Formats: sequence, structure tokens, C-alpha cells
Amino acid sequence: MPRKTNPARLLPDGAAAALMAGTHADPFAILGPHPVEGGVRVTAVFPDAQTVTLVRDGDRRDLLVLEHDGGVFAGLIEGMAADAPYRLEISRNGYVWQQEDPYRFGS
Repeated sequence: MPRKTNPARLLPDGAAAALMAGTHADPFAILGPHPVEGGVRVTAVFPDAQTVTLVRDGDRRDLLVLEHDGGVFAGLIEGMAADAPYRLEISRNGYVWQQEDPYRFGS
């Protein structure tokens, strides 16, 4: 399944590339949940993932979209508080699993 890319780009210019290169000065400023106009931006890195979905409130699902071909995914989640609990569901190479987003907990 092809990965869905984001034509609108939610991240600042160069942020995703810097994350993938390991040169971003403050990954906590980009990864995880961050309040922005219109909701909460959630960003995660999963190289080679086909999809990354945010799962909250039991079974509510929000698809994150590809921001960088290296595997940076992001989504604007409306109606969610920045400190709300959620899990990430990742699909890669035919496998699907859920896990906590470590960046949800802060530094």
C-alpha cells in the first residue's frame, strides 16, 4: 500500500529532514503532541512504516500522513487536548501493532 503524503506539510521547513539526519537541535520541539492553531499536531518517526494511526478515546482513529520519505509522520488532531492519552498504531511489512508514543510524556 503506498504511503499517503501530506501536500500541506504540518512541520516547519527543514524540521523533518533534520530529524532524519539526526541534526535537529531539539527533537522534543517537533516530536509528540504540540498545541497548534486548529488542534494538536502529533509527529512521530517510523522508518519504512506504511501507515501510522493515532488511536484515542477507546477506538477513535486519526491517520497521520507522511511528512518525509524517511518515515516522519504528522497529523493535525482536532478536538484533542495536548495532554490527552493516545497510542500509535503502526503498520509495516504486513505487521500491525500499537505502542505508546514516548514523546507524549515530555522530557
